[in-house]
Amino acid sequence: MLISTYLILTCILDAARARTQALILGQTIVASILIATVAVKVLALVIETREKTYILLPEYSESSSELQSNVFSRAFFLWLNPLLLMGFRSVISSQDLTPIHEKLSAETLAARVQSNWIKSEFISDGCCCEPLMLKL
Repeated sequence: MLISTYLILTCILDAARARTQALILGQTIVASILIATVAVKVLALVIETREKTYILLPEYSESSSELQSNVFSRAFFLWLNPLLLMGFRSVISSQDLTPIHEKLSAETLAARVQSNWIKSEFISDGCCCEPLMLKL
């Protein structure tokens, strides 16, 4: 994602620079080099934003579609289109949804809430402090 963002920004800025150099008389060589640089960066951006799920290791192949999506899919929420289309065609059940990250699972969050609740009760027994539940 970081590489894609870098390539997008530098392509825009380099295209403006190449246009400026092309408009200056006697700067055709510099302008040609800058235009070639922009073309190479656009090619790298196209290659970087292609789908790469086929090269994932088996343990990561079942990760959520948001994690597998490229920078454009994340920016415009295109990774949700298959789910929205499925919901348009039929009723969605929990088996139709992709797995979520384990940090967001109900078991993990319930354990964090429970441990903070116990800490909150233990610390606030003798004082009038702010409970730790607010720090979740």
